[in-house]
Amino acid sequence: MAQFFIVVFIVFCSTAQAQFSARNLMENQYGKLPDTDQSNFSSSYNKLIVNYRLDDLKATAGVQTFQTPFTDRNYIDPSWLGVNYKKKSLEINLGNFYKTLGRGLLLRSYEVQGGLLEDQGFRTKHYFYRDILGASASIKLGKVNLTGLWGHPLSNVYPPNQPFENKRSDEIAALNVEYRLFKQKLALTGLNVKNEFENSNYGAINISGRILPSLSYFTAYAQFLGDSKQKNKKITAFYGNLNYSMNKIG
Repeated sequence: MAQFFIVVFIVFCSTAQAQFSARNLMENQYGKLPDTDQSNFSSSYNKLIVNYRLDDLKATAGVQTFQTPFTDRNYIDPSWLGVNYKKKSLEINLGNFYKTLGRGLLLRSYEVQGGLLEDQGFRTKHYFYRDILGASASIKLGKVNLTGLWGHPLSNVYPPNQPFENKRSDEIAALNVEYRLFKQKLALTGLNVKNEFENSNYGAINISGRILPSLSYFTAYAQFLGDSKQKNKKITAFYGNLNYSMNKIG
């Protein structure tokens, strides 16, 4: 019978100008693996995140580790190192960051809080997230909001003990332009994806806003714009929703 526990430890201290915070997630497992003859197996996963905030600047550093009796599965990986600067209409990210364009039809990054993945092929555990390693900048100029980014998104199919070119094989560059008029928003997005197999371009347009005070909508259309090999390939996607809310009912 397998047993495990999760311990979450939060430390927060602050001064008049600076703030420190830390989060730690640990999971220990002991027992017998399915379909094996090994009777005693133990593993330990640990993830530590430390944040430092000073006025408009925030720095994040983090490491995740996995230890078992099998050295080829073990790792100590500095998975998070990033700086965020945000002031009024300007935001800049360097290092590891999360960014989603629109509702994610072309690009989305995410974090499943407290979630761990364990792949049966690699037999390792790692955190359930998908970030981007690179840089991004957003600026708001009146009714226009511009966002540009470059980086390598994480493929969380591969655990941290795999080479960088496996975990972050894609190189992306994107530009997003949003225009707000009354309670409506029009956004245009361009995305370029490079890897050893392709150099592809994609475009998207989305319109969102409110029709009535209690009725809102979002629509998005994306299309493949061509690559270096197959310029006549037809790939499209459409997403839309309506949301009605009244008091506490939606």
